[in-house]
Amino acid sequence: MQSPDLPFEEAQKELNPHREADQQRAAESIAGWLTERDIELTGDETDDQLVTLLDVVEGFERAVAARGGDSMTNALDSADPDFEAYVLPRRRADESADSYIERVRQAADKLA
Repeated sequence: MQSPDLPFEEAQKELNPHREADQQRAAESIAGWLTERDIELTGDETDDQLVTLLDVVEGFERAVAARGGDSMTNALDSADPDFEAYVLPRRRADESADSYIERVRQAADKLA
């Protein structure tokens, strides 16, 4: 039984000594998925930001698909996309993860 005085994360570490390694593997997997889609990562993103970024990118892709867009012809590396609004916004070099997340969310909302 966990002590009621322990913060949540510490209690979880007591229950699962592999928690940090599991979280690290999940973060690496998400970062790999995002990188494969040509999404720029700085390496400074938190685990929560990576999860949120994955969520908003998938939401954008669902919005594009719902409108009949093709994720291959409208990818970031597409030379001639079908429709510019169907291309995921590119992250600016000086853009924070939170700012980029919000821009992607707004782009998806415009398609909905």
